[in-house]
Parts: sequence; structure tokens; C-alpha cells
Amino acid sequence: MNEGQNLSIQHFDLVLITLDPFAPPHPLLVAEVWEFTDLGICTDTLQVLSSLPAIQSKRELSFCFSWTGHGVLEDAVTSGLTVAVEHLDAKVPFAFEHHPDISDVTELPQLHLSLADHLIRTLLSLFRVYVLVIEISLILLGALRGSLKNRMCLPRSERPFVLVELG
Repeated sequence: MNEGQNLSIQHFDLVLITLDPFAPPHPLLVAEVWEFTDLGICTDTLQVLSSLPAIQSKRELSFCFSWTGHGVLEDAVTSGLTVAVEHLDAKVPFAFEHHPDISDVTELPQLHLSLADHLIRTLLSLFRVYVLVIEISLILLGALRGSLKNRMCLPRSERPFVLVELG
């Protein structure tokens, strides 16, 4: 983090920012903790988002971030590019096309699958079921083998059954 943000190691020591670490860092090494929750879409959020075009780019203010969409990183990137291209007249070295919100689409495109497409999908589904049955069988056989192995490894006095030799 130090090199990427141009932070002096002598002044700030080593700086680490992590999202969802595997193990929590030692408390003595933690300077601050910020916890964020995911964006919750509610009626208030939808109402504010619907009024965004009325205030967008007014008084030389443009709003962009993930909250202008569904709260994911892709919305932040799209929102930033939209502001840069449409409001600041930025030129980007690629074609930029703002896709409409899925909730604004009244009719979704229909897939027209041929008989061969349906057959392939059916065969793939059957193969998935076959693999699932094999996996479950192997798990059950492994559990059965493990329980039998554990019973045979117990000392004779602790075995749950008695072996009787008929002679």
C-alpha cells in the first residue's frame, strides 16, 4: 500500500488495507477498522435514484459511484465513465455504451433454441445428474468404509459387537 499511495514508510510505517482477510491481524498492528455493509436496495433508494437525473451535472456537480446502480463495482466503473464521457466530454480509447438498467427493460429477448440445442442441454443435464450420483455414492462409500475401519481398529473390549467363533 505504501508504494501505491506514495506513503512514507518512515512516517507511516507499513500500511496494509485488506478486504476479508483469511485471519484477523494482531490487534496491536491495527490502527483503524472500517466495516461497510452491502448496498441495500429499498424504496427510499429507488426514489433517490429516480431523482438523480434532475440533479446530475447541475451547479457543476456530477454524481457517480456504485450506489448509482445496484451497488457493485461494475456500477461504479460504468457510472464514472458515464460522467466522464457525457458530462465532462472525455474521450476514451474504446467504444463506451451505457447499458440500460434491467428493471427498465419491458421485454427480455427470447432465445430460439433448435432441437439440437435442446438435445445438447438435456444430455448435459443428465451428465450433471450422473456425476452428482457418483459423487454422492463415493461419499457414502467412504463414510461406510471409514466407520467399518474404525470399528475394526477399536480394542476388542470397546467394539460394539462381539465376534463369536463357531468351531
